[in-house]
Amino acid sequence: MLKDLTYKVVVMDDDSDLYDDYADYIREYLSAEGYLLETERYEELEALDEIDLDSVDLFLVDLKFGKEDKGPEFIKKIREDTLTDILFYSSDSKAIQANRDSGEYEGLYFAVRDENTKEILLGSGYEFYSE
Repeated sequence: MLKDLTYKVVVMDDDSDLYDDYADYIREYLSAEGYLLETERYEELEALDEIDLDSVDLFLVDLKFGKEDKGPEFIKKIREDTLTDILFYSSDSKAIQANRDSGEYEGLYFAVRDENTKEILLGSGYEFYSE
């Protein structure tokens, strides 16, 4: 039996340019590992009702949608139905740190992205990753 080599990533972000950047970066990485990438981007919480959350391998969830902190709403909705990995990110490092420190989001990965350099800082203490 052949193993499914498609990796499905759902991005919750209101910025289509960042979505394109993430998709290209993830596609390049997974391709080198022999995987195909399937991505989708959503901006509205209701969209989660229309997809099979268990079929998703990774959720990327932005904290801010415009000036609103909608990311936590997406995370709560996702966690109602699945334990799939979630990377919660923002360019607002203080807001991400506050969310991380709150203890509400066990089992999540946190990241801060520098919008100027496109560097991505991940995890506890923020390990360095760059595009």
